Amino acid sequence: MPNLHLQKTLITPTSTHAVDWVTEKLDWVSTVRAWMPEGYESYARILHPAYQRIRGKGTSVREVAVPWRTVSEWSGKPLHATSNFRDLMLRSDGAIWSQSNFQSNDPLEGRLDDVIFANLLEHLVTVTKELDEIWSLTWTGFGGPPDTLGIPVRVTWFLAITGREYILRKCSITASQENLEDPRFSNPPSFWWPDDRSWFASSDIDASSTYIGGSKELIELILSDPALEAFPAELNDPYDGVHVCKASDDPIKRRVSRGELFRENAFRISFRLSARFRRKRPSSAILYRKKRFLEWRVRP
Repeated sequence: MPNLHLQKTLITPTSTHAVDWVTEKLDWVSTVRAWMPEGYESYARILHPAYQRIRGKGTSVREVAVPWRTVSEWSGKPLHATSNFRDLMLRSDGAIWSQSNFQSNDPLEGRLDDVIFANLLEHLVTVTKELDEIWSLTWTGFGGPPDTLGIPVRVTWFLAITGREYILRKCSITASQENLEDPRFSNPPSFWWPDDRSWFASSDIDASSTYIGGSKELIELILSDPALEAFPAELNDPYDGVHVCKASDDPIKRRVSRGELFRENAFRISFRLSARFRRKRPSSAILYRKKRFLEWRVRP
């Protein structure tokens, strides 16, 4: 069976009309609605698998995908719709999954690997009328040569103040006989959707989850696919799961550097300016996001 790909077309967008409807519906809080527009019948969260290298004969080593349920069984912590991988990877005795297994790697952030992505596309094509009418937004910070087949877009005010811009591109879902056994690290889109908006997908560059919104039938297909480790999602779920590990138990403690202090101060200033120029009190959602941002920094 041919493998499915999402690739750029030679058509250069001339306006942001195709994405304006998205930016009007996104609400920048610490929930799924920050990355998924409302209005779809159902939503799903697809977990990006972790990876483990397995020794073979002699010096041969192969890398295999490890579902979150395997890490959950190892740590003894339950896996549910709002789990966070950082919690599952830490066992009660202090052992860390990536250090307890030979050359293990955490899930890919910001993208599904090509094999699983192809499985997802197989479901999306069943409800997509025009396979060459797909839109995508890709973060400009991946680097590499500038792409002239797209236009820069500032999705929301919050991403704009953090310096994030995205390139709007016209894409298509195509099939080929290319081998997708190993993940490729090309620049993945953070948002993609068909022109008729029958479904919508997103994956933050720092997230280990991909979210899909669409019809009940589409989401049921995704949830029932054994190749996709997926859970039902709600717009008010914490995006990419909630990290409940105590700071004293967190194996990923971060020391405060000058760069982190600069980013924190920049956030405080932008928060005050946004509230001032809007001439209204900041919403509870903005206050909650500020609280989450400040709690993310853990002093040793």
